[in-house]
Amino acid sequence: MITFENIEKVWIEKLKQKYQETNLPNFNLVFHWYENFDDNLIQISKEGCNKIINTVRKKYLFKKTFDEESEINNKTFYQIKKYKPIRIFTLKKILKTLELSYLSFDRYIIAIGSRDCLFKIDFPLVLARKDVAILIGGFMSDGCNDKEHPFYANTGFLGNKMIKSAQNICPSISWEIRHEKIRFHPILSRILLKLGVPCGRKVILNPITPLFLWSNELWSKIYLTQIFDDEGHAVEPSSRKIVLGRSVALDNLPKDFIDNLPFKQKVYFNNLPKNIKNFIVKSPPLLLLSEYFMLKRFDINSSMRCRGITKYEKWISADWVIEIYGKENMKKFQDMIGFSEPSKINQMKMYIAG
Repeated sequence: MITFENIEKVWIEKLKQKYQETNLPNFNLVFHWYENFDDNLIQISKEGCNKIINTVRKKYLFKKTFDEESEINNKTFYQIKKYKPIRIFTLKKILKTLELSYLSFDRYIIAIGSRDCLFKIDFPLVLARKDVAILIGGFMSDGCNDKEHPFYANTGFLGNKMIKSAQNICPSISWEIRHEKIRFHPILSRILLKLGVPCGRKVILNPITPLFLWSNELWSKIYLTQIFDDEGHAVEPSSRKIVLGRSVALDNLPKDFIDNLPFKQKVYFNNLPKNIKNFIVKSPPLLLLSEYFMLKRFDINSSMRCRGITKYEKWISADWVIEIYGKENMKKFQDMIGFSEPSKINQMKMYIAG
């Protein structure tokens, strides 16, 4: 029988293994122009355009030779001479042919976007700031890192908080509110991807809180505030607990068990066969797992459990929760982490004061 003590050992080993797999040796919190999508348009400064033109003239007797080697057409060189925007992949071709480093051109890129929307920007973007914790928390929770239009599904207080954090990193980033969601320029998708927020369904991808954030005490606190704002429930007199929920798709369940599951009806954990329970408790959502141990690091006691599973058309989802009990323990959470969303702050104050 799996006890809480030995499952915690399994969980922490799982966490360590995953962090070893995701720890990139050359990772840095700086974002450069060449990390954007290749088909993005960029505006090069006059100084940068002149550098390209002068280098071509020095290295090539005939411009046609350069065009052939770099595989660009005559129109592209005309655009550079007239200081017109060009595609990122085109600049990469040019710099590679001229043996100029991508990194050296950070300072020459003055705008990025599309034909319909170019906005000013100064590369490189510095990501080593607390705003990344808010963005990661928000997009790991109520956001979706869509490649074309990453969006956050809250407006109002939390939406404004997300816009401000995005603008603190990329001041002129364009955004809009559509269908009660905040949609950002695709550059945010690439930034989020670098920070460890994957593109696609998180329930299937099963991402983990990035190691650089998990290891930083201040950023961990900011991150926890954001995820509890998004996915958490503040204490209520009827429940007397703070709850944070996440789900994960289950793989490798026995086929005969899957075939007998009802469609789109939750089967509670206590009603599952013992072998299925043992399998599920060893496979929690990695996000929730890292968040559980984050809370323990701040000496905030919580329990983590699977509530049940639901069969959908393409996957089976296990619904997990972290629950924080006890007035003193909740007060410690409020003092050390806390909510930032006003209504949840008021709920906590009323309960703790009562």
